[in-house]
Amino acid sequence: MTRVFAGKKLLIGSRNHAKRQQLIDALEPYDLDFVMAEETDVEDPEETGKTFLENALIKAKAYSQGSNLPTLADDSGLVIPALDGAPGIYSSRFAAEHGGFDRAFLALEEKLKGLSTEAYITSTVVLMWPDGIYVSGVGETWGDLVFPARPGIGFGYYPIFRPKGETKTISEMAPQEYNVISLSHRKKSMGALIAQSFKAV
Repeated sequence: MTRVFAGKKLLIGSRNHAKRQQLIDALEPYDLDFVMAEETDVEDPEETGKTFLENALIKAKAYSQGSNLPTLADDSGLVIPALDGAPGIYSSRFAAEHGGFDRAFLALEEKLKGLSTEAYITSTVVLMWPDGIYVSGVGETWGDLVFPARPGIGFGYYPIFRPKGETKTISEMAPQEYNVISLSHRKKSMGALIAQSFKAV
């Protein structure tokens, strides 16, 4: 079911500052009042889903029902076809299990020896109301992985991910270079969601 967002207050169901800033930036034209996750008494739910959508729904439901506010939540990750889709929904956990992203990059480099480095980063966003009705959007950006990592201003897997047709990893790009609809996976997912539930401005 599609529903148009008609309110003013929107909860961002994420404690990842960099990620949620991208969500907020996409909604800048709508002049909303954003509530941050830490401003509520809601604890982050355990992400037990088997897909990005299931995990985004788990987060959106917990925050929306716990705060009685419409909530925007996201689940995203790195998908590598040559590794059967890994790390996928376990992208954050993969990094944590290896002691951080730098070591995770080394682990991926080792796993991919002799294999294709083609990959994509994906984002699934969910806007859910307290009554359970929700709208979702999906975005993907394809590219390849480069080693060694090229650190810069990006976060997560950005230092090793080079979008298709580009010479720089996302971390090496200035924000204005990456945050365009043609490149940003989160911009794409938010664009799909906005097209369904927000009036044109």
